Amino acid sequence: MPWYPWVMPKLLAVTGARRKLLVLVAVTVIVAGALWWFNRAEPALPVAGECIKGPSVTTLKIVYCGSAGARYVVLGRVGNLPEEDARAVSITCAQWPDTTLVTWRERSGGKGVVICMRDA
Repeated sequence: MPWYPWVMPKLLAVTGARRKLLVLVAVTVIVAGALWWFNRAEPALPVAGECIKGPSVTTLKIVYCGSAGARYVVLGRVGNLPEEDARAVSITCAQWPDTTLVTWRERSGGKGVVICMRDA
């Protein structure tokens, strides 16, 4: 598209009611975006019996247990633990002795949910 130098002054000449309307629309879009960002739902955490797609557990994508992508089966969850306590697998997942993988997902206040899993 060719550059027309005489168009720019006309675009910058927006005054009065038009300028107020543009500012109002811009502020509304920014506020709406900020509200959406801070109030978006957290991803659902898997519960006991659900399966997770592999090869990593960073996304924790829940899949049908009969599918080829199911790599881990969730044995259970332990909630409201700080990350340091989540690393003690023998303590947090002791009630599920066949646990082979433990992951921790932060929630509020530095505490989170420990998810105990085994290979599918």
